[in-house]
Amino acid sequence: MKKELEQLMKLAGTSKYDAKLEALYRKYKDDPEAKKKIASFIKSGIATSGSKIEQIEKIINVREQLSDVADIISLSTIAQTYFGKTRSWLYQRINGNIVNGKPSKFTDAELTTLTKALNEISLKTSKAAKNIGSLSLNG
Repeated sequence: MKKELEQLMKLAGTSKYDAKLEALYRKYKDDPEAKKKIASFIKSGIATSGSKIEQIEKIINVREQLSDVADIISLSTIAQTYFGKTRSWLYQRINGNIVNGKPSKFTDAELTTLTKALNEISLKTSKAAKNIGSLSLNG
């Protein structure tokens, strides 16, 4: 049965999925224990899908939040200064690129570091603007 369920999950999202599920139901309809296993397997797949959707949403949210400033600030400098990594490493996480067979994503600690970097840049640019604003060309 395990092999049949694994084959079923490979068909998820295809037109063959419903037919395979129906065939499994017919095959095991008189076996209450098998029906419990099938239901548990499907629930587990749904939970896993929900988790993957949440990960994708986080990647999209990070990308959207950075879209307004990505052309203004140096993401390469942020990668090197705050993470000790390359620009490519940072972009992989921002875009959720597939690396070693799975999507790259920020850890919670990395999101905290990115937030710190953006806050420090904000403070530095605000200070520079204030200092420049106080200069007088006629003084």
